[in-house]
Amino acid sequence: DDADPGMVTLVLNGTARGALIHQRGELPLHACTLVPPGGDRAVALCGNSGAGKSTLGAALSRRGWTLVADDTTRVTWSGDHPLAWPSRDSIKLWRDACEAAGIDTTRLQHVARDLEKFYVHVPARSEPIRLGTIIELTPTETPGAMSAGDKMALVSRHTYRSMNIRPLGMQQAHVRIVAQTTSACTVLRL
Repeated sequence: DDADPGMVTLVLNGTARGALIHQRGELPLHACTLVPPGGDRAVALCGNSGAGKSTLGAALSRRGWTLVADDTTRVTWSGDHPLAWPSRDSIKLWRDACEAAGIDTTRLQHVARDLEKFYVHVPARSEPIRLGTIIELTPTETPGAMSAGDKMALVSRHTYRSMNIRPLGMQQAHVRIVAQTTSACTVLRL
């Protein structure tokens, strides 16, 4: 009865949604995904927690980019290319990121009762779009071209709740969608 509705929403839209995406043989990519102005393909920004995915996504949205999904991007295979599916019309930002961007938090909804994180509404897509590029945000420079195996490892590293893959018996499906996605996308480190 006294559960924080914000935390319930986080669990349902995070862990539970990620497990359902895995069960379907799809890819839950831990990424903030956006479409550039006039673009016809999405760019997924992935990285470890705290890498700045959502902060960069919010900055790009102020420059005319359109949000597809924040935090977890559902990626499916259309038959010849990966599709990124829309989720919310907001990006979750910590108070310090809001302050650095000049965003007033006084009227924003808290993500959860005990978190200084807020929902920042941005222009968002309502239809799936082809995923064209995956960029890993990393604090260290990693020079050189990536092999197909390196690209697959990068996407696997940024699969949301990857610990669910084996218990759900989805190892083959996961390898298949990661291989399909990385073969059809440009994969970079920044």
